[in-house]
Amino acid sequence: MFVNSNPQPSTSKPASFGMSLRIKSEAREYLEKCTMSTLEKIKKAGEELKDTKFWDMEILKDGKIRLDTDDARSYTAPFNPREPHDEFLTVDTVWLGSDLGKLTKGSQCQAVIKFANKEQALDAYKKLKGLDSSIEQGSELTKMLDAYEIEKAEKAAKEATMKMEIKNAVVDLLEKFGDDTRRNKYKDKL
Repeated sequence: MFVNSNPQPSTSKPASFGMSLRIKSEAREYLEKCTMSTLEKIKKAGEELKDTKFWDMEILKDGKIRLDTDDARSYTAPFNPREPHDEFLTVDTVWLGSDLGKLTKGSQCQAVIKFANKEQALDAYKKLKGLDSSIEQGSELTKMLDAYEIEKAEKAAKEATMKMEIKNAVVDLLEKFGDDTRRNKYKDKL
């Protein structure tokens, strides 16, 4: 679960398979100056992110990394994870999304992700901490944030289905056993 003072994500965004790594055209000059090693990391990130639905990683001018979704949330490097003491992983980062009160572009912020347990949060921390570039960290964090959004969307869909099933069951019960059912049948015979 993602815990933050940010607005809830929109679940109306269509799946964007295949475009989850976006390279801005103004990044061309930066890319031409990169080492082959860096270009390989970017390529690997593109392959790893090809199936994300809600979060994208963008390469901006001068190689700046931005993690972005279709709502107000957007983060940029550095991505500094803190060792978790419970199921929450906190990542110190920089806000690059829409201004939300005291949260303005360029201000320090935290992305907090809730995992099923402390061990999973520790594994995620170790994975992020062990990566040596913002490209790799950004790719991994994008996958974590996206997994949360998918989980949330699936939960919302299940809840909506359950509510519809309950509504249909109530309508069925009232049609069969409602207090005006007998009167309606009686009136029909008159």
